[in-house]
Amino acid sequence: MDISKELIIRFFKGRCSEHEEIEVTEWLSASEQNTQQAMQLLESSDDQDERLFLQLLIQSGEVWDSTTRTTDTMEVESPLHSQESIEGIGQIYLWTTGRYVAAVIALLIAISTVHFYYKYKPIYITSDFGQIKRVTLPDGSKVTLKGKSSLQYKLVNGEFAREVWLNGEGFFNIQHTTDHRRFRVNTETGKQVEVLGTEFTLMERMGKSRVVLKSGSILLRGPETKEMLLKPGDLVEMDVNQAKITSYALEKVEVEAYSAWAMPKWQLDGTPLKELLKKVENSYGIHVIANDTSLLKKKASGSIPLTEEGVEVLLQDIAELFQLKLIQVDNKWILSI
Repeated sequence: MDISKELIIRFFKGRCSEHEEIEVTEWLSASEQNTQQAMQLLESSDDQDERLFLQLLIQSGEVWDSTTRTTDTMEVESPLHSQESIEGIGQIYLWTTGRYVAAVIALLIAISTVHFYYKYKPIYITSDFGQIKRVTLPDGSKVTLKGKSSLQYKLVNGEFAREVWLNGEGFFNIQHTTDHRRFRVNTETGKQVEVLGTEFTLMERMGKSRVVLKSGSILLRGPETKEMLLKPGDLVEMDVNQAKITSYALEKVEVEAYSAWAMPKWQLDGTPLKELLKKVENSYGIHVIANDTSLLKKKASGSIPLTEEGVEVLLQDIAELFQLKLIQVDNKWILSI
């Protein structure tokens, strides 16, 4: 991997792209020599960037101060101080040497600290309201994040442990490995999905969780709940209360209806308008109202394409499908007959 000084500086300033950040993190975590090289690249930069390097070292001010205080104490207690003829020279020598030793120790601690941090640094990937983000993990597995979702994973010794943490909703396409290593997806409320190679959707929002299996098989675990082995077409919905599963239901469903958003289109099969508008709000952060609540019971079947032209196009498509009019008043969207 070609790591330049400019890339290292942008990385420490937080100005790298997501792909570059992952590459540099993997490079830093690979060996302590790489971390030392990064420090040297920062140290050899111009004045402005050198201040950035020094700031990195001095961020752990307590380490520097405590080390310096230790050397200062050693200087006072030295037996050389009792020899009046060389007292002045001895104090200057010890003070200079002590400061040098403190600087070297602080530098080594800083290098080790930075290396340790990036060796185990978690990587965060987030999607905004209305954004569908596609991610390829280090093992080749692919994740599509729905709007307002996040994914986290760690590299340990530069290797991906095939374990992630999800908040929100994601569609997973897990790559099967030759050594048959399991892949684990964890949620904030303590549930865990364990697979070898499969496709599934996992959602956890507002006290409810849902797992829909498209292919392969998965093992679902939850706090104080027995393990469940899911087969293709299985859907498990759970009500979560204080990280405990209070109730769940297992049923067979058409999986495309739950993963269509990742394809990218929404599949409707007798879907009520109320349910669809809730889906718009969860994915795009836009609240749409109907001027007559009875309209919310209307149902429709078909598919709605998801484009990059914006949420307004999506709302127009919904209005046409349900044979309604779409009106915008200030920042409000209203559906009417």
